[in-house]
Amino acid sequence: MIRSEKVTYFYSFIIFILLLFVTTGITVLYPTTFNVLINILLPIMVLIKLRAVLEPFAIVKVATLIVGRTLIPLTIVGAFPIEWFLVVTIYLFRINILEIILMDVSKKYVKNAVLGLVVLASTWLFYIEWQGFYYTYTGSGLLWFIVGYTVWIWLFVANHLNKQSLPTYYAGVLLCPMLALLINPGLWLIFRATSLTQAATLHISWENNLLPSIKTKYIRFGHLINNVASNSALKSWLLYFSAACIAMAVIIHWFW
Repeated sequence: MIRSEKVTYFYSFIIFILLLFVTTGITVLYPTTFNVLINILLPIMVLIKLRAVLEPFAIVKVATLIVGRTLIPLTIVGAFPIEWFLVVTIYLFRINILEIILMDVSKKYVKNAVLGLVVLASTWLFYIEWQGFYYTYTGSGLLWFIVGYTVWIWLFVANHLNKQSLPTYYAGVLLCPMLALLINPGLWLIFRATSLTQAATLHISWENNLLPSIKTKYIRFGHLINNVASNSALKSWLLYFSAACIAMAVIIHWFW
């Protein structure tokens, strides 16, 4: 690949992250309008359209994300109790983690599954707070948890979805909510769930030929991180790094 192409891929990667961050931010700021249109109605229509060809994992993943986005406007208008929202939201996050652990177990990625159990257990160190029209995820050691969780999730993508350069795409999806840390670290979880809803909907749309032109552009764009995703030794080191970050989160929470 010549240098100019590498630069183009890099800039495409950065632009993708920024665009996803903007659309995520808009739907977070306008939960009863843009959130309903982009994060609820659009994914529902895509699931209905593709229900016959989607794998169960994809259906469950997107459906749980839709539930989380739906509860926000319901809570705002008083149709869903705030106390229930706080509990359901954190458990939807834990279900998301558990889904990945089960996938790792099914494919015999034992170390990743064990680390996933640690990640799942560490979610009890933090708590969700309702802020009127959005929520925050807070607690001591949160930044270390976010880094460890992000690396662990990307390793899942590298192991299970290493085709058509998906690791590059989801690296961008995972980096998007990290930008929210510059505003307020507590916003990370809502940005993570919202950006994933949009990205997963886009992914299943082009993968099942609803958006073939985007699929073609994406395959070219996706060479950026594929080599990293194929390097077993590097993935092992990233797994250890993720474990160290989660350990730091626990230490900071309990001892600092």
